[in-house]
Amino acid sequence: MAFEREYSLLENDFKRAELESAKTLTKELLEMIDSRSDCPKTVKTKARNILNSQLKSFSPSLKEKIVSLYEKFVEYAKPITEQKDHDVYGISKFYSGEEFKKKISKFVDIRNKVSLAGIIWNDGAEIFSHLKLPIYFSVLNRVGFSSEDSSMMLSWLFARDF
Repeated sequence: MAFEREYSLLENDFKRAELESAKTLTKELLEMIDSRSDCPKTVKTKARNILNSQLKSFSPSLKEKIVSLYEKFVEYAKPITEQKDHDVYGISKFYSGEEFKKKISKFVDIRNKVSLAGIIWNDGAEIFSHLKLPIYFSVLNRVGFSSEDSSMMLSWLFARDF
């Protein structure tokens, strides 16, 4: 829920560009559907309804929202999550960008299955502490703290977790 909220409050050009692209594509696809004469009206209506409800009001998946927030603050979070020699001593694990995105997928999978099958733990649980940081960074940025200042505060609060 926190990622949904923070993403919705995040203002960036990428988000606006995606929404505009979705609207433009929807308009073009609707025109193409309307121009087809070899398709029954019921099928056209269904296709229009799907496009208008799904694509026109485009919203990224939870994974894409988490990745977006993570990528915005990753350079400030790394000094907290990847402290010198902590990986060597087995205190914490460092992740490449791709590894971390795979772990995000696993985390989202945990979240999605909770309502159907209860909590089924998988590798996504490993990054739970990591996922708190983008939320805190986002909140602190919105209230006016720089990313550098936020990193210092969050390091003091969370460095022991890594």
